[in-house]
Amino acid sequence: MVFRNLHPVFRYLRKYWVQYSIGSVFLLIQTWAAVQIPGVVQRAVDVLAPSPKARLEAVPLLEPAAARAELWTFLRWMLEYSVLYGVALFLMRWYMIRASRKIEYDMRHDYFQQLLRLSPSFYDKQSTGDLISRSTNDLNNIREVLGPGIMYLLETAALLPLALALMLHSNVTLTLIGLVPLSLIGVIGKSMGGRLHERFTAVQEQLGTLSAFVQEGISGVRVIKAYTRERYQSERFAEINRELLRRNLAMARLQGIIFPGFTFTASLGVLVLLGIGGAMVVWGHLTLGELIEFQLLMALLSGPMLALGWILNVYQRGDASMARFNEIMAARPEIVDAPDAVAPERLAGEIEFRHLSFAYGDEPVLSDINLRIPAGSTLAIVGHTGSGKTTLVSLLMRLYRPPEGTVFIDGVDVNRYPLEFLRRNIGYVSQEAFLFSDTIAENIAFGRESYTEDEVRRAAVMAHLHDDVEEFPDGYRTRIGERGVTLSGGQRQRAALARALILAPAILILDDVLSAVDTQTEEVILGHLADAMAGRTSIIISHRISTVQTADQIIVLENGRIVEAGTHAQLVAAGGIYAEIHHKQLLSEAIEAE
Repeated sequence: MVFRNLHPVFRYLRKYWVQYSIGSVFLLIQTWAAVQIPGVVQRAVDVLAPSPKARLEAVPLLEPAAARAELWTFLRWMLEYSVLYGVALFLMRWYMIRASRKIEYDMRHDYFQQLLRLSPSFYDKQSTGDLISRSTNDLNNIREVLGPGIMYLLETAALLPLALALMLHSNVTLTLIGLVPLSLIGVIGKSMGGRLHERFTAVQEQLGTLSAFVQEGISGVRVIKAYTRERYQSERFAEINRELLRRNLAMARLQGIIFPGFTFTASLGVLVLLGIGGAMVVWGHLTLGELIEFQLLMALLSGPMLALGWILNVYQRGDASMARFNEIMAARPEIVDAPDAVAPERLAGEIEFRHLSFAYGDEPVLSDINLRIPAGSTLAIVGHTGSGKTTLVSLLMRLYRPPEGTVFIDGVDVNRYPLEFLRRNIGYVSQEAFLFSDTIAENIAFGRESYTEDEVRRAAVMAHLHDDVEEFPDGYRTRIGERGVTLSGGQRQRAALARALILAPAILILDDVLSAVDTQTEEVILGHLADAMAGRTSIIISHRISTVQTADQIIVLENGRIVEAGTHAQLVAAGGIYAEIHHKQLLSEAIEAE
């Protein structure tokens, strides 16, 4: 079916049906005014300049005074119709274009809300640049369908019967001749439509690839420069850009056939009508005014018919973009609240993993994890990169869906808790330390609906960030740029830590958050954290033994399995992986101290 992807947009059109209806009324008024002008011109010409047909019919000539009066009458009519046409055109565009802009706003809002609903696993398969391209370029293409596309299509639909009725009334023969090129325009449009849609889709997909590459390049510009890979990245960009150019040129070639084809067909029709109509005027079968009226009506009709090429272009592009929009809107989050999900008043914070195994697709990550963390205690997780440490806490927060009956908090399967309740009771600090382009205060209080400056300050003090913030000119109102680029790595980690501490969560998870701070700062932060973690279930993931050695229990993960468990003293005495890591770090510290 033609333009099948555009069907979901009717849900948005219904919301603004009043605006489109009012715009359609003004469109009818504008169209009616437009088709009146050729009739006025016809009467003016035939009255002021009689043709052979008028002489054959012995139409009397007007006296000069009467002719002048008639002329002023015709001019007044033309002015009135022109003003009516202009006002109606303005109001028609005002209502329809505004409605299309509002729909674009609604669709972009719904698109972003959908992105927020989708599970993290969705983003594992999508590029950021492509998602951005869908919210900008694709939505702009859809908006052109809903604004100019609908407007010109309705104008053609309204003008066609009115103009044809007047043309048939004027001369049936010329009308039938004039319909031939108009029919050819429809044939050209239908034959080219499918190929045009395919090429628009190819262009939009490549544009998404280009956007993703540019976004990645900007985010990683420091890495590119550090490794002097500017030339390599430039060559990769040129390759992607060349492919986009190739697809655009393929689309342009097809457009180059469609639009000139429409224009040539319409011009040929005008030429034929002028030749036959001129002969009919000379032979006295048609007045000069009737020929001019017919040509003006044909010109009125040719405009929208020529615009059909542009309309076809817009609708094919919009249909391709709507398919990309629908693809995201049709996606469903993998993690949703269970029908029987219940939120208790509070969490004590007891955590238990029972025979937990998990895989990303076909790649196993965790295998038969059995672990109990008493409420209010601290667990430390140690292990090499890729051992499954972050995956374990991600399942606790249901960033990924754990198998039923494997992860429990306070004896309840985490899948039975409402997502919002669960995550609001877990303060998570990731190793990435992502910050938003906002003030320091807004970043620290990001998880709170409302906050006071004292609460922000206390959280910053616990994270050992307060003294650094005080040195900034605007203090906590300092804007830190995209991803916190104006802060050092250690400051970003401490800001992310303060963001979790201000929530006072039942469970606190620190995922290698002190990796970017020096040993002295680490000692100060751990001293503050001791108070923050008192009576709160805490999980600390770290490569540093100094960070985890005071934990109530420590586990070592290796290839997704718990291979060691105990206290710091017990694990050092056991002489296993933990003891080896501890020995290497002591040796490294000794070398640095010399």
